[in-house]
Amino acid sequence: KGNLEWEIKNKNDENKTVLGKINMKIHTIEFSKILTYEEYKNMTEYVYSQNRKCYKKMYAVIYTGMNDKGIRLELYNHRVNDGAYYKLKYIITLGRYRKNDNYLELVEIRKAYNLLAEIGEYIKTQCEILPLPNECNITRIDLTKDIYVGDVVDYIIKQLNKSFTGFRCKPNYIDCKENATFTKHSSKSSTKIFELSFYDKYEEMKHHIDSGNYHYDEDMLNQAKGILRVEFRFYKTRIQGMKKTVILKVQKNY
Repeated sequence: KGNLEWEIKNKNDENKTVLGKINMKIHTIEFSKILTYEEYKNMTEYVYSQNRKCYKKMYAVIYTGMNDKGIRLELYNHRVNDGAYYKLKYIITLGRYRKNDNYLELVEIRKAYNLLAEIGEYIKTQCEILPLPNECNITRIDLTKDIYVGDVVDYIIKQLNKSFTGFRCKPNYIDCKENATFTKHSSKSSTKIFELSFYDKYEEMKHHIDSGNYHYDEDMLNQAKGILRVEFRFYKTRIQGMKKTVILKVQKNY
């Protein structure tokens, strides 16, 4: 126990189960929950009452009041042919919730369960009508690995770019905006189950400074020098789209 487990069952043969355990650390977990209209109405009224801590983007209301704890709240009003449905989404960056001297800290999978319980208690202190994360469904998990490579980060990135085709991936380079000189190298698997990204962590932090998103002091920047960050982003809905069922679990460490 204490591992992130992916349980994938082929619908054509319910007796066969493939269980994989991934030994990486967690960067971000996304939770989603379908809401009633009344729940959606009450929650949007709450976030709009928080003055400048929210803004509207397309069909979502984004609440930024818990950003300093690594918690992003999004409330969606999806219009469909037969009416509308309403959804809440939490995007929680576990390492940012701790906010200690080690900015680069990632959370071990076996420790995520207790930390999520603590995060739930914090959310309730902000607004009692918001659901706990464990009352929602996990819809995305970002698993991350930081690798110290020293002053050869650029060289390693170039070599990884050449290797994409060997992993049945299609390169998808994302130039970050805000006039920053940072490129996030991203690739989607041909089956669209996951996205793989890798980048120079130091340059990524400088990008956030240039764009005004976060404040990092010199000590934080120095921690990131020579770090190659690799991220695997897994989507539950995309796996389900392959006509398989998937259960994403963060289990308690007994």
